[in-house]
Amino acid sequence: PRFSWLSSWRAATSFTILRISSMCFILSYIQGITYGALPISLSHKIAPQYVGLVMSLFYIIPLMATFNLGKSSDILGRRKTYIIVAYVLCFAAFILLAIGKNLAGILLAVVLFGLNFSIMSPVTMALVGDIAEDKKIELITSTILMMRGLGTVCALFISLFLANFYLYGVSLLLAVLSFLLVLPLMKLSFQDIKSKIAEEIG
Repeated sequence: PRFSWLSSWRAATSFTILRISSMCFILSYIQGITYGALPISLSHKIAPQYVGLVMSLFYIIPLMATFNLGKSSDILGRRKTYIIVAYVLCFAAFILLAIGKNLAGILLAVVLFGLNFSIMSPVTMALVGDIAEDKKIELITSTILMMRGLGTVCALFISLFLANFYLYGVSLLLAVLSFLLVLPLMKLSFQDIKSKIAEEIG
């Protein structure tokens, strides 16, 4: 099939795809926070040489947990149980960072972010195959990747202008907004979501 700018535009502006992509936005937004603001917050609590070691927990936890969580999500139902749990972990981490003044709160937030990433990373990858028709996989994947990149850039950009309490407060609001966008889709079957996307893209 030939490339179509119209199809690309429809995919990028499909409300259903954007709702699903908001999960990927938040996932990468958290990564942006761990790249930028969170190490700075840690540097005020511990010696600089230990900051990288602590932040590595964000990647060590998924390394150990992603496979088992991904496998069990297929058994228990990834759209309801695991997505909700991942958002709760995200909310808790941002609340800890917004109100926490001690090192323990920051460390716990890093662990929660790591668990969130362990759940959401395989789930968002699997969802593309669940909701996309064969001819639409590239369009939907490219839209999701665009939102992931936007999430990281937004986190780094917002970190330049907001201090810790306001930064993590705004971050919590963004996560809640994403959850509210995704929540109605959890009531639909994969086939229903696939049909909605087909109607919006054409």
